[in-house]
Parts: sequence; structure tokens; C-alpha cells
Amino acid sequence: MPLLCLVCFFGCGHEACAQKGFGGLTNWRSRRLALQPEPQQLDSVLVVPGSVVVLGPAWAKDSVRVHLDSAGRLTLLNGTSRWGDTVEVGYRVFPLRGQQSFVVADLRGTASSGGTNMPSAGAGAALGLGAQATSPFTLRGYVARETAVAQQNSIPSGGRMDLTLEGQFGNGISLHGELLSQSLPFQPDGTTADVKALDRVYLRVGTSRWSVEGGDIAMQGAGRFLVHNRQAQGLLYRYRGEPGQLDSLTVETGGGVAKGEYVRVTLQGSEGVQGPYRLSGARGFVQSVILAASERVFVDGVLVQRGQEHDYTIDYNLGEIFFTARCRIRAASRIVVEYQLVERHFTRYMGQARVSLGWRNGWWGGVRVYASHDASSSLQGVTDAPGVRSQLAELGKGVTQAWVVPTVPTLNGRERDGYRLADTLIEGRRYTFFRYVAAGQQDSLFDVPFSYVGRGEGEYMLTQRENNSQVFEWVGPAGRNASGDYRAGQLVRTPQSHEVVEMHLGRTWQAGQGQSRITVAYSHRAQNTLVVRQEPSNHGVAVETAHEG
Repeated sequence: MPLLCLVCFFGCGHEACAQKGFGGLTNWRSRRLALQPEPQQLDSVLVVPGSVVVLGPAWAKDSVRVHLDSAGRLTLLNGTSRWGDTVEVGYRVFPLRGQQSFVVADLRGTASSGGTNMPSAGAGAALGLGAQATSPFTLRGYVARETAVAQQNSIPSGGRMDLTLEGQFGNGISLHGELLSQSLPFQPDGTTADVKALDRVYLRVGTSRWSVEGGDIAMQGAGRFLVHNRQAQGLLYRYRGEPGQLDSLTVETGGGVAKGEYVRVTLQGSEGVQGPYRLSGARGFVQSVILAASERVFVDGVLVQRGQEHDYTIDYNLGEIFFTARCRIRAASRIVVEYQLVERHFTRYMGQARVSLGWRNGWWGGVRVYASHDASSSLQGVTDAPGVRSQLAELGKGVTQAWVVPTVPTLNGRERDGYRLADTLIEGRRYTFFRYVAAGQQDSLFDVPFSYVGRGEGEYMLTQRENNSQVFEWVGPAGRNASGDYRAGQLVRTPQSHEVVEMHLGRTWQAGQGQSRITVAYSHRAQNTLVVRQEPSNHGVAVETAHEG
């Protein structure tokens, strides 16, 4: 078992704690006050009861007493009648912050590189590690938890965890595991070539010939036609060897559930403008967070690399790309970005397989397969799943997303507030909209989601009632002077499926004559699996022949 050494820092009202600064905590304050019989306001924020202490001068520590009332006023009780003299007091204010740091020690009994150094002798023996421990595994990293006690009843908390487990079994089998959790409301910074995604659970077991990976994996392919990069939660198996008469054999297979929704956006460059280029695409201004490290950026058909020292940087939260001086953007530049969104409406299952063979006579070949399928029955994040599926099934040819609204009331209007359908006439044209209804006025109401679509682009405005609850008020159709910022419903993409098979065969010629190859690929894409009859144009075939040398 790993050794977890708990280091805690909590504030107290003692003078020694004040001098040490409470381990770097920031809710400690001090000020000078004049001795007077009247109460004095100590601070503009709430002071922690019992935390006020006299810091100096030396005579005041024994003779001056303090009393803090419920209004935050401090009375200095002077037993020496030295009115007018100045004393220094220290105190703590809300929010009260606490910090716990768990330092992870090496399983062999010595401190790991990721933790705080501890004595290798004495302390280790006293904690039961022993000097002769021979465990082949090393656990390094840290676990930190933070809490804050505020004036309100709620107690916000957060923390970080980054643990890595490495080691060797017998017979050359190695193990590598990662556990990363960051309870923070933002994604990693996309300014470096390598981005370590948040909330990652990963385990790899294998040798130099085979390996099995599980958890948060990257399903990737780099063929002539089949090129993909998807983040998933699943299992991946790889094998590399030279069995029998083969010069080389590579087998790879895996499957899992996609971590986000796949999106492809085409942007047009502006002359001399390096950014920002917003990845809004067909979603307009609807807020969506991009899954870290899931993007692939092409400029004029060339794959570019992330990082300040390379071609571009990306803000995953805002969905904005900036290009560096190494990648000049012009008016004719065509920018294509493929990425995954954190949220999704359908569970997407993915699978991939690859077999590559090489013979000793110079021939080589292989096959790649990739398939993804959205489970149409797994619709989530909507209030009326049957109604949404029905609306998606009625979409026309080539439409892959739609604004959907609830079709049936699902709320008990006697207990909860909601919306009802209403209509009105404007300039001789009838408009139907949702009108807010307070609880207790109607039997059944609609549970309507509202989406921000940009200033002046919607039909609803956000208002508040007496209890500060959000209410969306219809202000007229979009495009008129009274247009709002929100739209009723939400944008939902259709469930899709995609299958690609790529086969290649080639030969490396002797006497320096180069190599020849032929690649054939077949692709099928269903843009809406809720539609029974698919278009024939969803099938495609590609062939490439090449000779190098």
C-alpha cells in the first residue's frame, strides 16, 4: 500500500499561527487601533468569531483584552488606563480557507519525485516502510483538497489529483497508470503541443510486443484515406511481432464510447488576421466547450501543429484559435477544424481495427476499419425525448441538425412554474410562442429550454421575478426591432453512423527501384439514422495508385 503523508494547514487564533501566516492562507489580516472606550468597526467584511488576538506591543499582550460583538465592532478592554496608545490586532475574515496536501511517497520507501522529500531513514522505518522494501511499483504525484467557509450556508470546495503508477511485473510485463482529476470549471490551456486532458483515468499493461490500454484512450488512424482522431472511454489492444514467414505483423483493435460530439468546421481566412477565429460553425453563438486535445487543424489542406512555438494556439472554453507567425493567414486561406464537443445528445459507440503484414520478399499490405454509431434510443439532455426524436425523423434531405422544442406539457403546473403555448397577430401574421405561467395557475405546463443565440438574434429576453428566478419573455419575432437574445428550444444534431474500410497492397522493389502501392477505400455515412431510407450518395469509393523511386 502506498504511504500517504497528510499535511494540513488550518488557521487558528494563536499568535504563532499569525506569524507563520497560516501556511500561506490569505484570510489573515492585521491593523493598528487606538485604545478608546468606544467600540470600533474592525473590518468591512465578516470577522471570524474568536480569531481576534493582540499582537503588540509587548505590554498590550497581557493587559489588553478584546471583545467582538455580532456587528463586527471591537471593544478594547484596557486594564492599564493607557487610552490613546496604539495596539496591533490580528484577526481572520470570511471566507475561511483550508488546505490539505497529501504527499504521495514512493512504494519502495523513498520519497517520489512528485512529492515533498521526506527522510529516507528513520521516518520511513517509523512509518512501517522498512529499508528492505522491494516493491517493483512506483506511485508518484499529489492529492490536494481545498475548502472555503463563506458567510452563506453553502461551502464551496475544490481540489486536484494527479497520480501516476509505474512498475514492472515479471517476464518483461510493464504497467503504467494515470489518475488525473481537476475539479475546476475550465479546460487546460491550449498553448502547448502536449495537453494533458482533465479527469483522465488510464491504465496500460504490456510488453515490447503487445499491450492492452483501458480507460480514457485515443482512437487514432493515419492511413491514406482513413484518418481519424477520437477521444473515447474504452479498451485498446495492440500486437507487433514477426511470426512464421512474415517479416512483420501488426494487429490493433479497440472500441469504446466517444467522450464528446464530433464537429467539422470550415473557416475562411482574412488577409493579415491571425485570430481569433471562432469555432462557432452551424451552432452560431451557442456556448459549447471543446474537448481538450481533440482538435485537428488544417490550413490549405496541411495539418498544422498546436503550440506557441509551432502554428497555432486554442482556447478550449471560448472556442477560439490564434495562429502564430509561423502560419501566415491570407484571404485565400481555407481553414478546416475537426474537434469534439464536451456535451452530446446521443451516445456514440466507436470501434477500429488494423492489420498490417510485411513479407520477406518485399510485399506488404493491410486493412483498416473504422466505425461509429449514435444510439438513437440514448437521447439525453432534452425534456421531451420522444417528441425530439419525432422532429428529427421528419427532417429533410441533407439536414443534420435542428432546433427542437417540447411538443407535450410534462410539468405539473399546480406545483411548478413553466410555460404554456400562446399566439398573437403582428401585422396580419400569426405567431406562436411560449408564455411564462407561475405555479398553481394551470394543470400542466411545458418545460422549455432556452438557448442564447447572440444579441438581437432571438425572440426572447431574460428577465427575473421577485424571487430572482429566471423568466424568459417573448418580445417578438427575430429580425424586428424588439428581437431578443434567446431562442426557445435547443439545437440537436441528428444521430449518425459512419463506416470506413481501407485496404492497401504494395511492394518494395530491389536494386533501388523504389516501391509501388495501391490503396482502395469504401465509406458509408448515414446523416440521420432515424430516417429509414438513406440517400445513395452516402456511399463512396476511392482508389489511389502510386510509385515512388
